[in-house]
Amino acid sequence: MQMDSQTLIFSLLVINFVFLCVVFYKTNILFNKINKVQKVSDLKIDTIWDFHIRRATSEFSEKRIGTISDIITAFPEFKEKLDPIKDKLVDFWERKGKNLKNAEALLEIERHFGDDLLKLVCIPCGLKAGACLLLALDVAKDKNNK
Repeated sequence: MQMDSQTLIFSLLVINFVFLCVVFYKTNILFNKINKVQKVSDLKIDTIWDFHIRRATSEFSEKRIGTISDIITAFPEFKEKLDPIKDKLVDFWERKGKNLKNAEALLEIERHFGDDLLKLVCIPCGLKAGACLLLALDVAKDKNNK
């Protein structure tokens, strides 16, 4: 049995189309699996970060850096320790921080000011659980800083 060229071309097109559909389907399944793993990973990271912020809040209170009620307020003698970067913190808050949730803002403060906080507050005051982030957030938010 011999095929004419049109039938052969049509058959090859159908085979290629089926192949592309299978590749698309398998790729879609793979991306869905990756997306599920990413969501679980994000949830775990968020949970760990929330845990860390609770430890920081506990340290903030325990070391008597300030008061905790509905808002966290640092005492002036601790705020003064951040005078060298106060303007940068306030600028950060005005440009980016005020549009973030507190947990996200704290993560960004760590990302941008972590080394400075370590030198200016953590080491001199013996802080280890992240209370310096809450102090920096309070300084950044303080309307009286300008």
